Amino acid sequence: DQFHAAGHRVFAIETLRKRTPPDQTLLKFRAIDTNGQPLGTEIAIETSRIAQEAGTPFLLTIVAKERYTVLEAFSEIPPYQALRIHVKDLFAKQVDH
Repeated sequence: DQFHAAGHRVFAIETLRKRTPPDQTLLKFRAIDTNGQPLGTEIAIETSRIAQEAGTPFLLTIVAKERYTVLEAFSEIPPYQALRIHVKDLFAKQVDH
């Protein structure tokens, strides 16, 4: 999927092949500017053994300015359309900073 957020094009990339161990990125969002250059911010839905043991197996994470942050934890992955709106808002906030 691709969509616009804060004047940039965002690409949604789904992981199709499972990795071992169970720590993996399930869905990743990357944005490019109008010149096709990456913004350097990446938002993802991830899972890990630690998150699964905590009862919230899905994490919404962001890497911005080389800093990794867990933003939210979920027991279930949110519906894609709701997640897409949330990701648009997160990219807009990154552009404002």
